[in-house]
Amino acid sequence: MSQIGDNDSGRLFYFLYDEKEPLNMNWLFDLIELSIKSETKKSIHKYNFENSDSIEIESLLKVEHQAISIFQKEFDYYAYPDFGIYIWKNSSDYLSIRCGNLGQNGIGGHAHYDQLSIECYSNGKWFARDPGTGTYTDNIKVRNEYRSVESHWGPNFMFKNNQSFKGCFELNNMEPGKVLIFSQDQFLGKAKFNDVTIFREIKIMDGQLNITDFSEDSSLSQYKRWSSRKDGSKYSFSKGYKRFN
Repeated sequence: MSQIGDNDSGRLFYFLYDEKEPLNMNWLFDLIELSIKSETKKSIHKYNFENSDSIEIESLLKVEHQAISIFQKEFDYYAYPDFGIYIWKNSSDYLSIRCGNLGQNGIGGHAHYDQLSIECYSNGKWFARDPGTGTYTDNIKVRNEYRSVESHWGPNFMFKNNQSFKGCFELNNMEPGKVLIFSQDQFLGKAKFNDVTIFREIKIMDGQLNITDFSEDSSLSQYKRWSSRKDGSKYSFSKGYKRFN
């Protein structure tokens, strides 16, 4: 299971929950198979669109990140626009990007600074992964580290954030993301950080993933390499509330 925002210990069906493998959601998939009609599930499949907003990115500062070899065989793609995650996957490869609402009418109490951030996995290797929840109020420094722009694989730039106790349950200097293009081989989304709009473009072609960011922000820089950690995270991976590898 991808960890988007806070992932604490609350469980609706706790008797099915695996304490040893908290991110294993097979039991939930089985429940969905029994309770949701196949036609409903298919409605999220191959959700293509192109937004009518004018898209003028070529005049902006352009940063191209290290390419990733992925999707050497056929793959599917899925959109969850209400939640704000877009996914490409097959049996060996996985790619997702977070772009959408902040929650709680924009307050973002349990949201993280993860707009335009990716998770990417291919053939047994994590290239980029959400670090998880970390903790809440018992350690505000850790709380804010795990929620931060710097801990996610979104745009790489200087971001100003309030590190106070109050700030650990709201998002500041951050606006919701908006998807402009989504298809099997392309994505374009935008989000505003520090009142500066940043675009992220994803292209999947001939077994290669290319990610490019565009902005007027001069601090925007490239990822010359993705994660060197086995778990794909920038920090010690947290597989649930107060769970650290």
